[in-house]
Amino acid sequence: MRQNVKRTIAFAETVAMIATLTVGITFGNATQVKADITSRTNNIHIDTSIPISSQGETVGYEFTVEKDGYYMLYTQGEDDTYGTLYVKEGTTWKELIHDDDGDDGDSNNFLLTATLYKDKEYKIDVREYDNNNFSTELFATEYTPIINGVNCSSNVYARVGDTVELKTYAEDQYGNHIEDLGDLGITYRWYMEDDETSKIDELGTGSSYTVNNVTEHIFNEVTYKVDWRYGEYNDTLEFYIYDIEYSYKINSDNSGNIYASQGESVSLNIKVENYKKEEVDPDEEGITCTWYKCNDDERKEIGKGKSYTIDSVEQNDFYDEDSNIRYRCIIKKNDKFIDATTFYIYDRVYAYETQSIWIRTMAGQSCILEANVANAETYNEVNPANEGITVKWYKYTGKRYYDSGNDDYYYEYGDPVEVSSDGFILLNNLSEKDFYRNGDTSTYWTYAIYKNGKKIDESDAHISKEDADFSGVTEMKVVYANEGSSATLVPDVYENGTKVSLNKNYICEWSNEKDENLGTKLVYDISNVTAANIYSYQNPVSYYCDVYKVSYDGDGEYRERIGYTRFIIVRGNSQINQPNQPNQSGQPTTLPGQNNVTTPTTNNTVGNAAKDTTIKETVKGNVLKAGKGSIKISIKKIAKAKGYQVQVSTSKKFKKKVTITKITKKNSIVIKKLKKKKQYFVRTRSYTIVKKKKKFGKWSKIKAIKTK
Repeated sequence: MRQNVKRTIAFAETVAMIATLTVGITFGNATQVKADITSRTNNIHIDTSIPISSQGETVGYEFTVEKDGYYMLYTQGEDDTYGTLYVKEGTTWKELIHDDDGDDGDSNNFLLTATLYKDKEYKIDVREYDNNNFSTELFATEYTPIINGVNCSSNVYARVGDTVELKTYAEDQYGNHIEDLGDLGITYRWYMEDDETSKIDELGTGSSYTVNNVTEHIFNEVTYKVDWRYGEYNDTLEFYIYDIEYSYKINSDNSGNIYASQGESVSLNIKVENYKKEEVDPDEEGITCTWYKCNDDERKEIGKGKSYTIDSVEQNDFYDEDSNIRYRCIIKKNDKFIDATTFYIYDRVYAYETQSIWIRTMAGQSCILEANVANAETYNEVNPANEGITVKWYKYTGKRYYDSGNDDYYYEYGDPVEVSSDGFILLNNLSEKDFYRNGDTSTYWTYAIYKNGKKIDESDAHISKEDADFSGVTEMKVVYANEGSSATLVPDVYENGTKVSLNKNYICEWSNEKDENLGTKLVYDISNVTAANIYSYQNPVSYYCDVYKVSYDGDGEYRERIGYTRFIIVRGNSQINQPNQPNQSGQPTTLPGQNNVTTPTTNNTVGNAAKDTTIKETVKGNVLKAGKGSIKISIKKIAKAKGYQVQVSTSKKFKKKVTITKITKKNSIVIKKLKKKKQYFVRTRSYTIVKKKKKFGKWSKIKAIKTK
């Protein structure tokens, strides 16, 4: 190891291999004890690798630095590592930052940056992402920050008479927040605005400002602000100091939407948390919880306490747009309002919701628009026909106009035209006018679902045209056949906008809607079509083809997944109901229901099983739906994916502390306990399992949404 005393980080290992084992490293010809192994070690230096090998345990190192500065800690290796950096406050470790995928979002190695001080103690924990066995190398080094902006934690909590420090953080090139030691070239101007007197006081400069002797007036009337500037970048940050005595909020177990049946007992419960997000007992904190039953005309008090029970739900307890019945809990302290939450009880009979539909294809193709309905309570997709749900479809057509005032184009649509009262509509041989926002014309559809004559929900459907230089396969293809005939399913492959023939450079993997493997072949033949092969409202059978382009190099075969096609077999032939020519009823074609089930026969098997099981396709077409402090994310299915990773953040770079990461095996997930009326950014990626480890695809495009 290189000797560099001035640039040394002294690490002390604190891994607990078993509950009763204490492990440590001291430095300078010290002894390292790890299980039954004893070895000698010297000081560990900056820029010198620290080999780590673990049988699924978290490996931790305590360390100090010899001088204040900007430091980077990172791993290098093949295994997917996760790092967490802590600072010691008293006898406890406080998390500073964590990371699992470096600065680019796709790496297996973590990268952490922070401002570290010589008079503080730190700890770095290293583990495998899923707590599996791993080997890696840990590095520590000083680095030069490149500043992308300045931010802060706007909410500060104190009591009357306290002294508080208002601190800013610089955002570096890795999206991490670091403290400015005064050498980053950022200028600061602090001032105070008093809402009561409209007075503005200049306070000083520097990356932080200290408020002495906090008063009640500061809680209610004062905002602290700092103008920062770095080169051509500048902004204003605001700080609000809140009274700890009244800094509580409701974190309800089941607020929002509750589903019940008539006669059922329902319990409405809340939790009260302090500013540290710790649950507290309202009675011990002097907080009163009052329950009300409300509609648009009145609010009636019905009880007190942390919970309220409806012994037997009646029709007039259910929420709908007409009644607007809701249950509300308000918490107060010393008769001062603190927080409130609202519960909506929905009739389980009508607990369904729709989702937006997006299809991308080419002109000349055919497709089916079908109602996408889910159970609102479980979020599982359902077949509307099996739930007694009817569907009405409407078509909107529009033209593009130019707005000279805003120097932009916009579309105006005419009144909707009802085009179907079935669960789906079949559109043959799409023309340029059938696409959404396609040049001078635009078309889209909406559909509404009904049960027992009651409208439940509605959503829209769009068909987008692929780019002129599109390369890949179309998302959907309709094939016409009758019972007793044969059907051949062939994906349409495009290269730079030109349709090409399948050849030995392509491999196709087939499956059905149950995700059952139907083999690897260029085309899929059904020699004897039965009713079970034909799509209907009651039997929405489909076939899926994953298409790979094959190339070869010195290491062998490589497969790149270029997309998938969903095949739907329709009764009839391709000469009936031609493009935009309605049937006798004047509506697009709808299809009758079928019920029999048989197994199709296949042939023309070619190729071998894929060696490359990593998912290359990026998740596209995520649909976001905002709720009260929640976001529902509907993910467009990727064939062969075992599940999806979802991230929701207040930062477009997903680097702030308010970043939520979830894993789901379903095609939809609801992220709850978010702040109301706040903008969040969402991205998703799929994963498959290789040798018991998750292998992730690329992140989707980032979408923004604001909670209700």
